[in-house]
Amino acid sequence: MKKKAIHMKFLNHSIGFCLLLTLLCYSCASDYLDTAPTNQVSPADLFKDEAYAAYAVSGLEKLMKTTYPTNKLDGVSFNGEGSVKLMYAEYQGADMYCPRNNFYTIFNGASHAIPTSGYTEYMWHYYYKVISNANAIINYVDPEGSHKFKYIYAQALTYRAYCYLQLLQFYSPRWCDSQNGSADGVVLRLNTSSTGDCPLSSMLACYEQIYNALNQAIP
Repeated sequence: MKKKAIHMKFLNHSIGFCLLLTLLCYSCASDYLDTAPTNQVSPADLFKDEAYAAYAVSGLEKLMKTTYPTNKLDGVSFNGEGSVKLMYAEYQGADMYCPRNNFYTIFNGASHAIPTSGYTEYMWHYYYKVISNANAIINYVDPEGSHKFKYIYAQALTYRAYCYLQLLQFYSPRWCDSQNGSADGVVLRLNTSSTGDCPLSSMLACYEQIYNALNQAIP
């Protein structure tokens, strides 16, 4: 009887183990694992919340005054829009003095157009960083969802339009020299999926996009 009891106990444990193994295998089926991570939120879900969308717009402003320590030229860290206004604009003016003999390409407005220059890389990288983040807001926020969403959407459109205006001023010729806008403008990236190589759009197409965005932003 004792041996029989031991045998039955072993049999019950074996059956229990098999049942547990079956449940584990079932829980590991592909359809069971096809779920969203619990520690991540998709952009579509994130921008359904007014507070998070507002934080994203505030992030655009912070990008324009954040120090970028990885972008250093002559030991100076860039700080968003401040560096653009100083190095790419004020230094070319007659009322700005900088005792740096090695800044001659900046003083004559040529540094940002030299392909091998770090000054070219920084401004291009900086403005498209802001544009990329603005695109996320524009693509996912529903401006008809509420008055606040409409305001957030309008701000993102305005930030993006400003960045394109700046890029055109620095990387394209004057409008009077553009053959009515047929000259090369800059790369138009208008959605979050635009990440690969992209041809330059004409100046006319770029300015049309700027005006369209601003018209959308005006309530």
